[in-house]
Amino acid sequence: MKKCFLMAGAAAFALSVQVAPAIAQEVEDEGELKQDTIIVSARKKEESLLEAPVAVSAFDSSAIENLQLESVDDIARFTPGLSFSKAFGRSTERPVIRGQSNVLAGVQFGVESGTAYFIDGVYYSGSIQNLDPNDLQRVEVIKGPQSALYGRNTYAGAINFITRGGADEYEGSGKVRYGTNGTREYSASLAGPLLPGLTGRLSVRDYEYGGEHRNLVTEELVGQESTFSLSGVLDWKPVESFDSRLRVNFTEDRDGALPLFLQTAEQNNCLPGYRSQAFWSRSGSTNRNQYYCGVIAPQPVQLNTGPDADGIPNLIPGVPINATNVFLPRAYGLTDGTAFDGIARDLYVVSSISTLRFGDTGWEMGLLAGYSDEHLKTGYDSDHSPVNFFLFGPAAEPFFANTNRKDIEDYSAEFQLRSPQDARLRGMIGLYLYDQLINEGDITFANP
Repeated sequence: MKKCFLMAGAAAFALSVQVAPAIAQEVEDEGELKQDTIIVSARKKEESLLEAPVAVSAFDSSAIENLQLESVDDIARFTPGLSFSKAFGRSTERPVIRGQSNVLAGVQFGVESGTAYFIDGVYYSGSIQNLDPNDLQRVEVIKGPQSALYGRNTYAGAINFITRGGADEYEGSGKVRYGTNGTREYSASLAGPLLPGLTGRLSVRDYEYGGEHRNLVTEELVGQESTFSLSGVLDWKPVESFDSRLRVNFTEDRDGALPLFLQTAEQNNCLPGYRSQAFWSRSGSTNRNQYYCGVIAPQPVQLNTGPDADGIPNLIPGVPINATNVFLPRAYGLTDGTAFDGIARDLYVVSSISTLRFGDTGWEMGLLAGYSDEHLKTGYDSDHSPVNFFLFGPAAEPFFANTNRKDIEDYSAEFQLRSPQDARLRGMIGLYLYDQLINEGDITFANP
């Protein structure tokens, strides 16, 4: 009950951040707004959050700092209708808005969740859990079909991260954070004018989390996270009718083995059938249930991510130490069962946003372009257990290992022509181009 009370209080605080300007506007005699109003761009135009006729949740920089939002997972905790899960560490994530998604999103090639990420309005295809929260000016979560205005993969919604830009005066900020389980973070940002009409910002972040779960096979910690990121922004406004932003970002992730666990068929408690543990005569089990009904409780982590520390196999219920059949020639092994563990990612992202206004007519032309180059290696023990055998010899990939590498390049470009947005009849027309190239291969002991 205590946890629920604290979360409800935090949600109420997040709501008060959004509705406070409306309350202030009502009580002011002169109609002057004493508090900052949250401006959103959910409809590809800047307007007050209270005036936008779309379902959108917004967090400005003060809310991000006060609520200590460190990731998209934290944002989901304070956003009604948005849920988030990371299936396999910081390489696979499933943002879901209003329940519209697919269980295979992020796991099976070509299946997407229906909720897309954008940075400054430019489509972002990779994992966003490593985004520097100190580099954000605002986060907008657009829900429902109105998000189709953003384009690709947005039938359920869109999450737009608006980054901090340059500053007209020199300013700097820094942050140091320490926590349990080896958590530490150092970040700094410097912004100011560079040339007439040109301002810039440089941000750097170093984050590390030491993990809190221990692998009983190797007796080592698992679940570590490490990120180093560097980003630069140039804002250029040579004349009143034109402005442009160029953003360049580099991110390096180095995460440890994922803290996965196995709930065995011996714990199944409903619907007997041929998939049960007892159906395999060698198991010695009498449990004929083939499904588990209820909440899955955490189990010990026992992964073959390295040599067995004590030289004694870690047994799992229903799999005897001498278990063999045509499909399982060696049930247990004491050697490393994965050619690569964890996540290694090097990511380069470049984006450009330009707007040209045609005098005082209200007509605008916009051009958005993005490029990303990602080198990703992931590896985990996909049976989540100490069972370990090779089907084609110890130099090949183990049968229950999921280790691969990807080289991914993304290109996107969008052209927009907008009519005066304050007119009763208004519109926008545009063209959008997106292209992605993926080279993928397995990581084996013979070819790491």
